Amino acid sequence: MSTLSPNLSVYTDGASRSNPGHAACAYLVALEGKGPFKTHHQYLGDKVTSNQAEYRGMELALAYLVELICVIAHWNLWRCHHSFRLQACG
Repeated sequence: MSTLSPNLSVYTDGASRSNPGHAACAYLVALEGKGPFKTHHQYLGDKVTSNQAEYRGMELALAYLVELICVIAHWNLWRCHHSFRLQACG
């Protein structure tokens, strides 16, 4: 099996001040050998647990990554949207 190159690394985090409390999450997507090319951070509110913030950071990162996925099938280019349904590109 071959691997796709270059590799992407995804870092996520989330935290709350007190638990629950004011919370935020973030993610960073980096290309191997090139550094970060996408970062995102988001305030989540004042009654959010640390676990909820961690999960939300991962959820946002995965939603972004799904938007990057393109599949070539039967000579048509398809893009997978975060709803996980395939739709034709352009």
